[in-house]
Amino acid sequence: MLNPTAIHYDSAESAVNVTWEDGHVSKYFTMYLRGWCACAACQGHFATEYRYIKNDGPALEDAVPIGAYGVNFHWSDGHDSGIFTFRELRAMCPCDECKGHAVARQVSRGSRSTHKD
Repeated sequence: MLNPTAIHYDSAESAVNVTWEDGHVSKYFTMYLRGWCACAACQGHFATEYRYIKNDGPALEDAVPIGAYGVNFHWSDGHDSGIFTFRELRAMCPCDECKGHAVARQVSRGSRSTHKD
């Protein structure tokens, strides 16, 4: 699993930039991240497939590291309980090289994984 070496919020672009151990830089616009909100209110407690939730682009208020495996984003609309694992974040990278915008996030019992359409 690749881990980030830096996570930076660019408020001017409303984007979170993640630099990975392999040197790749992923740019996630906040509307994209919030749309894939991993909290139970958005995805349900027993979701087998994550869905994108249209949103008005609430402001990112905080990004909190969760152990050595993920990050929890706090949004101005109150959503703050979902955790994105680093594996998920890398798999959802929307750049042309990664094609993360085309993935359908799947959930398997005990751990989430990301698959292409």
